[in-house]
Amino acid sequence: MREILYFQAGRFSNYIGTHFWNAQESYFTYGEDAEEPLVDHDVSFREGLNHQGEPTFCPRLLIFDRKSNFGAVPDVYGDTQDDADDATAEWNGETVQYRSEPVRHSDYHARLDAESNEKRKDTDEQPTEAQVTESKVKFWSDYSRVYLHPRGVHRLPDLPDWEDMEGDWVNGSDTFQKYDEDSDLMEDSFRAFVEECDHLQGVQVMNDSLTFGGFTHAFLTRFRDDFVKLPCLSLPVLSGCLPGKIDADDARAVKKALNDALLLQSLGDRSTLTIPIQPPSLWSQGRWLRDLSLASSSLYQTSALLATHIEDVTLSMRLKRNVTDMGSIVSSLSWQSDKLFASLQGAFPLPEAWDAERTAEMLIYDFSAARGDDTSRLEPKSTYARTNVSRGLTDTEKTSFSTWAGRFRPEPFTLHAPAITLPTSFPHFFKTPNQPQQAKAASSLSSGAQLSALFGAYGTLTQACLGQHRDVLARMGLEVDDARELRDEMWALEDAYKADGEVSDGEAMDEYEE
Repeated sequence: MREILYFQAGRFSNYIGTHFWNAQESYFTYGEDAEEPLVDHDVSFREGLNHQGEPTFCPRLLIFDRKSNFGAVPDVYGDTQDDADDATAEWNGETVQYRSEPVRHSDYHARLDAESNEKRKDTDEQPTEAQVTESKVKFWSDYSRVYLHPRGVHRLPDLPDWEDMEGDWVNGSDTFQKYDEDSDLMEDSFRAFVEECDHLQGVQVMNDSLTFGGFTHAFLTRFRDDFVKLPCLSLPVLSGCLPGKIDADDARAVKKALNDALLLQSLGDRSTLTIPIQPPSLWSQGRWLRDLSLASSSLYQTSALLATHIEDVTLSMRLKRNVTDMGSIVSSLSWQSDKLFASLQGAFPLPEAWDAERTAEMLIYDFSAARGDDTSRLEPKSTYARTNVSRGLTDTEKTSFSTWAGRFRPEPFTLHAPAITLPTSFPHFFKTPNQPQQAKAASSLSSGAQLSALFGAYGTLTQACLGQHRDVLARMGLEVDDARELRDEMWALEDAYKADGEVSDGEAMDEYEE
């Protein structure tokens, strides 16, 4: 077996993760006459029994968020979270309890239950298909189609109104340590999931940098103590405070941007491959969105788009046939730097009769680029390694796609897979009159010069904080020596990924100082 363990932390990452797992659930096939599934479900799911004694598959997932962000999570045992303080059981005096109204399951879950009950009845009538009403989505759990194992669900206490954890690297690490000390559940959960695996191929990590950067750093530090060589694929969602596009005197924005840089530094040391993701607030409007009515402020919609591309680029790790593994994907993107980073790029949905040779640059968007106004950064000369995944292409479209991909050197690894089956939980943001049941897509991981500007901007920002903005370092609890190390590492990464002939920010600063 080639199991993968998953780690999700933060509100937006869990929005993305919910769509990701709904896509995994859509691969399940049922009945004696069902076709062989495309993926090996045991890679990402573990089998158990639900509260009715029925076999149920649950994700191999550790999921973290603040209590107020969870909503009513579908639990494999049908349990509900009880927030009552058990310490009152030891108190013999008079107590007064105040309980907030419990969060009810969403309308979508109610419809799913009704649909399941109708299917169990001996009737010729087709059950009514459940649909998500976007206006009623308040939590990422509201549209989840999978049951979570309670061992993997970790509700962190909500913060007081006066406490701000945004961009607080040190406090994030402290939160992890305190939670780990107060509860043995996380340590036990992780080890239990590991012990269930026959051959663990790696760990996939997704987190919000803004609120769970330090927390994830502490988790991976602990993880690496026990699993030194195990592959780790990380997808950090950055804060949206991009150096060069923020006011240098805005201490809060600078703090968030430094937090992003610290997380990338940490992941470079602890993760085998890191794929930074720019948040929807930095996405540009352009031809790549021509077939979607995408609301950039909607977590539900934007997370679905990201989840589609993340699910695609990691598909080869879960296939039942023509399998590869996490280590092979990392090797295919290897570059001269020992700290491996890549960009997430993709086009969704693809039009009918797609001609990749003519329109790839128009439709493929870079979700990792340092500038939010870049629709495409697909220059073959500055791309060092690339992997492609297409979904639902015809033979003619595959030929066109292969011809286009052949411009890159070395020639990318390309996987062609069936079209994406869209679950009922997927947003209705297509410009077509009716919601399609399937869609075509193209997704890629690319290691190249498009990341150089990102690292250079973080290095320059850190240099500024070592000068006139040292008060930001003091508020973060960041030592001057640590800031210098961060600056030098960001500039080293910029230099490693820059295209031939480009002058990096670090080199320009050296020339200026000379």
